[in-house]
Amino acid sequence: MSDQIFAYLIYVGELIWLTLGAFVLCGFAVQLCSVLFRKLIGHSSDTVFDVTALVGTPVHELGHAAMCLIFGHRIERVKLWSPTAQNGLYGYVEHSYNRKNPWAQLGNLFIGMGPLFSGLGVVILMLWLCFPVQWEGYLIYSRGLLAADAGMGDLLRGAVQLLKSLPDAFREDWLRATV
Repeated sequence: MSDQIFAYLIYVGELIWLTLGAFVLCGFAVQLCSVLFRKLIGHSSDTVFDVTALVGTPVHELGHAAMCLIFGHRIERVKLWSPTAQNGLYGYVEHSYNRKNPWAQLGNLFIGMGPLFSGLGVVILMLWLCFPVQWEGYLIYSRGLLAADAGMGDLLRGAVQLLKSLPDAFREDWLRATV
């Protein structure tokens, strides 16, 4: 009996690690990349961050705003691009909701994750527009794996293969990849 309880606790711990641990590891990786980037580039790194944030911030904030609408939150104010040097804030979405509504309460989780969906959507759109042959090949590969009931490792290998094919595709048709 105690072995079953112990096995269950390990299982629950693994589930928690797989969900929360992935977010924590991604956060550490982003922070590490930011620190390394600042050390490599130096003082001009702030300019590079500002230029990339010009595109990234609206995508990020629109992800929050879209989830607000889906979950019935009222959007009070949105700033898609408003860099503030004092606090490093580039944009924001202010919203309110009915705290008695369980759907709206659940929405807080998804509103926080909204930029994951909007960012992924932009990446998929750009892959489809700039690298249509590689993207279609990846979709065919993924559908085949799903039909064969393959594991996550096989799907991940397909995604890595897609990313590895992009530099060659860029060299073959750089104009399409940049337009």
